[in-house]
Amino acid sequence: MAKTRLGISSHAFRWAAGWCDVVGSGRMSIARFIDESLSIPGVEGVQICDNIEPHRLAQPGEDRRKVEEAVARGFFVELGAGGTEPAYLEALLRLSKEFGADVLRLVAAVRRGERGKAERHYLDEAERDLREVLPTARRLGVRLALENHWEVPSQALLELVTRINDEHLGICLDTANPVCGGESALHTVELLAPYVINVHLKDYMITRDLTTDPAGYRIIGVAFGEGWLPAEAVIDVIRSKSPAETFHVELFLDQADTEPETLARERVAVRRSVENARRMLGF
Repeated sequence: MAKTRLGISSHAFRWAAGWCDVVGSGRMSIARFIDESLSIPGVEGVQICDNIEPHRLAQPGEDRRKVEEAVARGFFVELGAGGTEPAYLEALLRLSKEFGADVLRLVAAVRRGERGKAERHYLDEAERDLREVLPTARRLGVRLALENHWEVPSQALLELVTRINDEHLGICLDTANPVCGGESALHTVELLAPYVINVHLKDYMITRDLTTDPAGYRIIGVAFGEGWLPAEAVIDVIRSKSPAETFHVELFLDQADTEPETLARERVAVRRSVENARRMLGF
């Protein structure tokens, strides 16, 4: 069995790096993300996702230089796409190959610049795009890892992957997204594990929220291993039934009262998440 490696997804730094339309005053660059990750004991790599625009690494500059230096010293670097446009995915597949990665994570339930599409439309569109891109993935030897996003039920995602039936297409399992879609985390993990080739370790709690509904509740993010996710059981299932080799810490913390406080809290939570993940993975 290949060695399990632990990294950090750029979505762990949602407030520092930005996500969707939210960008702070001093946005974290790819170079800064690499430096921050290298400074955390036990982190072996990163996943540079769509929130910090990995396609920009095709151009020379500080970000690309930092990635190349990290790879040269044995740090693994994966990329993460937001959307399934074939030209965009093919560019990221080529970059993944350049950086020595054999997995490209992607989210089919996101089309850059578009929102509110129905599940069926997402899946039909994703299937067309993936079938077009898979010959390039096979040629380059880079597998596509389709994330279980909350807009698409896990059963529908599984059916898509098994229908395409290509060894270069698997699943990126996000451990907190099931509850956002009204699913049980353990049920989702058991269902998808045989096809999981990449993992996002993310945790959550559910709290009362009476601001809009007297019976309201809200899902909030917490450091991995410190919430309601049955984290050790989830990891046991993944490691026993999945071929996944790379695990990445992710977060979706609420904002604090000020931006400096938000960034400081996020930074601490990333480090605690890494410590907890290392303990549960047996490092």
